[in-house]
Amino acid sequence: MIKKIINFTSLFVFMVLVGCIGEEKGQLSRVDVQKIDTEENYEDVVMITDSESIELLRQAFEQI
Repeated sequence: MIKKIINFTSLFVFMVLVGCIGEEKGQLSRVDVQKIDTEENYEDVVMITDSESIELLRQAFEQI
């Protein structure tokens, strides 16, 4: 259970630090997500670029 929490936290931090790339300051245009499996190996990167998902992520980041 603790390992899953650490994996989720690592994924979230990675997503925020690496995935938030904007055309201008404050503008979120895409998010790159990379999952870490239970053996702490990185899996494929998924790029989220559709505007609806970006808007949902932007709203989630505002609440944090």
